[in-house]
Amino acid sequence: MKTIKRRFSIMFFLVIVCFLYQCSGSAHSQESTPNAEYIIDKHIEATGGKTAHEKINNCKAEMKIKYLRTGQEYKLTHYKEKPNLFYSVFEENFMGNTIKVEEAGTDGNIVWALENGTDGIIVKEEERANLLIDYAFDALASWRTYFKDAQCVGLEDINGKQCYKIVMTPFQGDQRIYFFENETFFLVKMIISPPKIDPDIEKTLIPKIKEKYGEVPLTQKDMIELYLSDYRKDSDILIPHNILEISGGYEIFIINIENFKTNIDIPKGQFALPESIRHILDPYNPKGGLLI
Repeated sequence: MKTIKRRFSIMFFLVIVCFLYQCSGSAHSQESTPNAEYIIDKHIEATGGKTAHEKINNCKAEMKIKYLRTGQEYKLTHYKEKPNLFYSVFEENFMGNTIKVEEAGTDGNIVWALENGTDGIIVKEEERANLLIDYAFDALASWRTYFKDAQCVGLEDINGKQCYKIVMTPFQGDQRIYFFENETFFLVKMIISPPKIDPDIEKTLIPKIKEKYGEVPLTQKDMIELYLSDYRKDSDILIPHNILEISGGYEIFIINIENFKTNIDIPKGQFALPESIRHILDPYNPKGGLLI
């Protein structure tokens, strides 16, 4: 069931970046139809301001994740550090014992995932590009680093609120859509592509997923919708403490932020590549050449 667990846990990792850090931005004069840059800057201002965000160099977040189909709960803990270091561990409770299901992360170059009892995998190509954006510390504030274009394409109603719809096109990876409330400028919804699975693997996976989790359309055809709410102040910035994931018209997961700390002493080597990942790296290096 290795790939099944990876299919679910990778979704969790995708949602992390959408609220944690939009670390800097400059003010712009408002236009009758705001452009994407102005809206993103207003979001930074609304969630604490440029100075408060710039003071944050790292964070640790602890989350409870509930799979709504079965009621099963998991724990997700992640660490992030400027500019693009990330580590995450996904755990579940089994008969009173905490089991480490999967770890994932990046040293800013190599993107990896390691399930308990396996040697792990190196994430490559389009999925690597998508995750590097998700794992980045300041993907919105420094959007020009990751995206070649950002366009506000109008207003759309999200749960009774008018929201600016911004389409972001990365240099590499899949397009994503952000929705910001037009009054609060809070980010309230994202639409992202599902993790990519080899079609032959998916053909054998879906029956097993349905057998274990029920009739949920976990395919690569359904976009992932993330609804963010319950903005509260943590470490002088406002972050959403509730995230709902919907795919194919089904409510899949609910994620609650239980603990969030910034500028902490992160253990030495937290972002280092696991030994098993290093063993499978050579000769692969996404930047070219061999890894030492």
